[in-house]
Parts: sequence; C-alpha cells; structure tokens
Amino acid sequence: MTDVQQLSDEQAALLREVIAWTRPQLTHIVELLLAGGPIARADITAVRTSLGYELYASGVDGSYEPNARGRQIEALIDVLDVRAEAAF
Repeated sequence: MTDVQQLSDEQAALLREVIAWTRPQLTHIVELLLAGGPIARADITAVRTSLGYELYASGVDGSYEPNARGRQIEALIDVLDVRAEAAF
C-alpha cells in the first residue's frame, strides 16, 4: 500500500477528477489529503464513498468485474482505507 502523499500524478489526477465530478464540495478535502494534512475520518469516508459510486458507475464491465478504470479506483479506495486506519 502507498500513502496518499505518494500517489502518482496519474492517481492524484484520477482522485481529483472523480471528486470534482461526483462531489465537488469535497475538493478541498482531497487537496488536504494529497498534502498530508489532518483529515477527519468522516471526510475520508465521504471521499471513499464517492470513489465507490464512481467505481460502480464507470469502473465495471457488463459482468460487474472491474475494468482498467475500476482497478485504478479500487487502488485509491485501498489507499484511503490505509490512511483512515493510520489516522485513528
């Protein structure tokens, strides 16, 4: 697993894209996450939930198996899970 601050530019861009599209009001939370700032567990959960919605909307094929985008989103969700556990 990787820390949020160690995401590749591509992963950070995907995280920003998904949040801007699904819940733009969380954009400031994403920027805090990427900067390594203190984030409440509820905020991490909100970002993670938004990623989950996007995973379902665009990250699975007709058999509900993750496609390439879905695998990228799953990796971001895993990183947020690690961040949430490390924070508390």
